[in-house]
Amino acid sequence: MTSRRCPGATSLTVTEDRFGVLEDERTGERQAVRRFALDSGRGLSFQVVTLGAAVTALSLPDRRGAVEDIVLGFDSLQDYVEHSALSLSGVMGRVSGRVGGASFRLGENIHFVTENDGHHHRDGGVAAFHKALWEAKMLEDGVLLSHVSWDGAGGFPGAVLAEVSYRLPRDSVLPELWVDMTAVATAPTPLDMSLAMPFNLAGHDAGEPALKDHLLTLDADQYLATTRDFIPTGQLWYVGGTCLDFRKPVWLGLAMERPPIGGLEHTFCLTPMPPQERPRFVARLEHPMSGRAVEVRSDHCAARVYSFWDLSPPWVMDQAAGTGDDVGRTEPAPEGHFYKENRASADELFPDYVDLYAGPEEEEEGAGDAAEAGEQPECLEEGERPPTQKSDVSCHVSATTLPGLAGKGGSSYYKNGAIMITPQGYPNAVNKIPLNLAKKILEDMDFQFIKLFFIV
Repeated sequence: MTSRRCPGATSLTVTEDRFGVLEDERTGERQAVRRFALDSGRGLSFQVVTLGAAVTALSLPDRRGAVEDIVLGFDSLQDYVEHSALSLSGVMGRVSGRVGGASFRLGENIHFVTENDGHHHRDGGVAAFHKALWEAKMLEDGVLLSHVSWDGAGGFPGAVLAEVSYRLPRDSVLPELWVDMTAVATAPTPLDMSLAMPFNLAGHDAGEPALKDHLLTLDADQYLATTRDFIPTGQLWYVGGTCLDFRKPVWLGLAMERPPIGGLEHTFCLTPMPPQERPRFVARLEHPMSGRAVEVRSDHCAARVYSFWDLSPPWVMDQAAGTGDDVGRTEPAPEGHFYKENRASADELFPDYVDLYAGPEEEEEGAGDAAEAGEQPECLEEGERPPTQKSDVSCHVSATTLPGLAGKGGSSYYKNGAIMITPQGYPNAVNKIPLNLAKKILEDMDFQFIKLFFIV
């Protein structure tokens, strides 16, 4: 274990140790997974590991000074491997969300990506960023992690250099964690990175009763209509008069009970903002009892809100992406490619690349015209039970009849026990945006920024 104080920082300390070792069963190669623990010296501390650039712990005091870890996670590397389908606090990419039919057209070519959510692609599939082993180095006020995804990984074209930095700014008035995401590619390719951080501000193990006592505010007046497989239909529905209107603070206890699925899994269209006001306010999650709150800011056009409504042991174990067999692998590049591993030198792949932090000139992305409204689903009346659907039978079994998902510190996680607020692009956008616009967006979408404010 090593411990040091970051250069130029008066209170920020960093400790590095080994979280575990990954072994590729096919090659026998063993790679250490590094863990960095950062303490702001002002109450906020967190841990990040090089597997998936995932945040494994984030602690914050309440108004009385009692410190709690407020993100779900696991104690061991093996648990993260076995439950990789959950993407707990990892960086999602290349594409966050779903790609309908696990295919898309780019130019004259149709690209087929891996199916890992029925017949659809979700959160990067077998070559997902949250399953990759990232390189890491120290910054003055945090940690920088980088990953090279090879051309053809998971079916996507072009090689991608992705970087994520976690920083604790020294000059902020309130405790803050800044998460900067940047990616550049050797060819046009879909890129929509995001961070899947599951919050329960009462404590990671506080469960559904405590989550119901949270208030959620979201700067969105529309949400995406979807199929039963959560693939957008192209329709945009207004939140006004529905249980999904979070434009003013709403208790999650009321909001989670009324959608027919028995929880939240919706993508909201954020109110358009001019480029000079980005990163813009996305959402605020509050737990009045503890005094903790988190504000999410981003330059994305949408935000997915997910309450783990379908979390049950059958769901966790049956997902093809959750077997863990594809985590941390050194995959061979396609035949004839100019490098052989996904950890190829970034200098070799991107010889002209200089500064990831410079970023491109920002352009405003419009949500486009709303599709003609169809029949909008109604929310359930208060106290009404959601209908049992064949594909969702396990989601409606009483939690007392099933063992919970084993989490950190001997805790058990059940459905609706945490909430993710994930800024991202529109799901399946690569199959919806006209080609002449998609080519420009795909080439220019190389800088993404998320800022999280943790307020005591």
